[in-house]
Amino acid sequence: MKEKISLSIRKIKLDNIAYDDMTPMEILSLAADVERKMEQISAERNIIDVYKLALYTALDYAAAAAVRQSAGGSKTKEENRHLDEAILKLNNCLERLPLE
Repeated sequence: MKEKISLSIRKIKLDNIAYDDMTPMEILSLAADVERKMEQISAERNIIDVYKLALYTALDYAAAAAVRQSAGGSKTKEENRHLDEAILKLNNCLERLPLE
């Protein structure tokens, strides 16, 4: 059974996170990568709105995946599945954000 964990990205707590073929440490590492990307985009674009940052981050990851796929850089279906899961994770984060 997959071990479920809790984590926070940009002070937003997410509970019951578990993904196939990913350990809790890998999930936490991915969350840290997402947070770093959000900080980078925030600094580059001078954005503080978490919703916009989450969307820009999701688009950045989706664009990178699309470029790798069209360039033939994705070597296996397994890698593609992990990228798709990462995009789904970002979308789930967006859905859990409270609307203001």
